[in-house]
Amino acid sequence: MEKNASAIESLQGKEFLCMGETLTIWLERYAISKRPAVELLCTDDGVTMPYGTLTVNMPEVELEDDEIIIKNWSENEWLAEAALKSGLFEDTGRRIPTGFVEAPVWRVKS
Repeated sequence: MEKNASAIESLQGKEFLCMGETLTIWLERYAISKRPAVELLCTDDGVTMPYGTLTVNMPEVELEDDEIIIKNWSENEWLAEAALKSGLFEDTGRRIPTGFVEAPVWRVKS
């Protein structure tokens, strides 16, 4: 098992608030890199539906086992802010150039 794989796996089913919505974390895997994709779901009137994707896949970037790359621009700006405020993640300070923006690398708190 990866040294901190359980840190990321521990996110499964955790919740945080974003703009008045309770979002639930659902983990998937990116097809190319097999890295975790952090999907967010919301439930409205008993129906669970996709809300957004917190992560971005950059297979060429080396990461520690407990790190993820965050999409914090465009429609994800407020989503990333709420996720960081949740206390589930910490910003490592690393930034990855992605064209016109830089994507932050976060560590999943265990």
